[in-house]
Amino acid sequence: MIDASRGPCHSWAMNRLNALMKTCLTLISLSSFLFFAQPCRAASPIPAFYGDAPDAHHPWAVHDPNRPQPKLVTPGSFSTLEQPGQPPSDAVVLFDGTDLSKWESAKDGSEAKWAVINGVMQVVPATGDSRTKEKFGDCQLHIEWAAPQEVQGNSQGRGNSGIFLMGLVEIQVLDSYNTAAGECSAGSGRVSGL
Repeated sequence: MIDASRGPCHSWAMNRLNALMKTCLTLISLSSFLFFAQPCRAASPIPAFYGDAPDAHHPWAVHDPNRPQPKLVTPGSFSTLEQPGQPPSDAVVLFDGTDLSKWESAKDGSEAKWAVINGVMQVVPATGDSRTKEKFGDCQLHIEWAAPQEVQGNSQGRGNSGIFLMGLVEIQVLDSYNTAAGECSAGSGRVSGL
């Protein structure tokens, strides 16, 4: 404490100096307390996700590196006159030119009645439709087919067949070369052929 017994001016100056020193000590103490009381702050973390956060309906965030990744698919190859093409690595091969083990009768689910001749699936007259045993929804379908070597007749008499998608829509497989209808690949009268 400073002695204030030397007169009024001196006393006033000493009181001001004491007040200033108390204020400085208080500020130093307070700033020290605030500095040491703060938790250590690390660098800002990288956001865990980009865009919308995961929720009950979307378990993964956009660009989340931990989300399941699709399998790598090796593309197939095209068929040539010398050899058949190879399917992509993720393909479900329904017919490999040897048997009808993945096919059944569309009428009653029994064994498919069609024939395999020289690596080709062929309709046996009066046996009805064949369908895959496995059921499919969305898919990418690859079909290889051939029209008769000798073109006889017209319209439906020229190698008529079809692919029924989900049992609902028939995609026409028909030799329509040089015909007015152009029915090959048409969707049962709903969509024009290619």
